[in-house]
Amino acid sequence: GRGVESDATWQALDVPYRMSGKTSVNSEVTIDPGANFAFKLNASLVFEGGSTVKAVGTAADPITFTGTDTIPGWWQGILLNNTNDPNNIMEHVIIEYGGGSAFDGSTQPANLTVGRIYNPSRLTLKNSTLRYSEGYGLFVHSNSTINADVCTVNTIEDNQDGQCRIDP
Repeated sequence: GRGVESDATWQALDVPYRMSGKTSVNSEVTIDPGANFAFKLNASLVFEGGSTVKAVGTAADPITFTGTDTIPGWWQGILLNNTNDPNNIMEHVIIEYGGGSAFDGSTQPANLTVGRIYNPSRLTLKNSTLRYSEGYGLFVHSNSTINADVCTVNTIEDNQDGQCRIDP
């Protein structure tokens, strides 16, 4: 894996970004509409403390996070780990074929995991699709913050363990 230490914009390219291992982000990352990420087996993307994620696609140009193979659980998924920035947003994103394993004993396998024990995180997730996970579509740890309508304003379906789990 690799680390992203300085603020960056990940632009839409003609080919997918091929992601392997664990990519850790410790800075502000803006992801442009139409950007496409293809994760190799067991790969993951983790937004760590001090990071901000702004992934705002459009209906015509969503941002896609998928596997290099279309098998549920092919890659681990995306984790927001100790990033409580109120500006964290994902809108018009597609996350699919993740959920291969949990990030921590306090979480469940999922395409998208928000927070874990002692590392609360914050995210607004709207108009997005989370599908084909071997685990949950979305797992939100009990001490983390997400928009109250997250389970209804997104399409979270066809995930093997469950769809939208927000631990109380």
